[in-house]
Amino acid sequence: AEGCALRDVFDELGRRLGPEFLRTLIGQSGELLNTCRVFLDGELAKDLATPISGGAAATVEIILFREIEGG
Repeated sequence: AEGCALRDVFDELGRRLGPEFLRTLIGQSGELLNTCRVFLDGELAKDLATPISGGAAATVEIILFREIEGG
């Protein structure tokens, strides 16, 4: 929808997949965690306030990196 930002996508993910899943993506102060990379139409997005253009269908890709346990 017009005026959407990446934050809206993450809010919907939280609604659908639960707040526990959302905590694996976003820190307590609202920033993307280092274990999460987000691409909007192929470009790295570092801020959840990044607007999503309303003209054409946007592609949002989320890559999650698992933390390695142990040494």
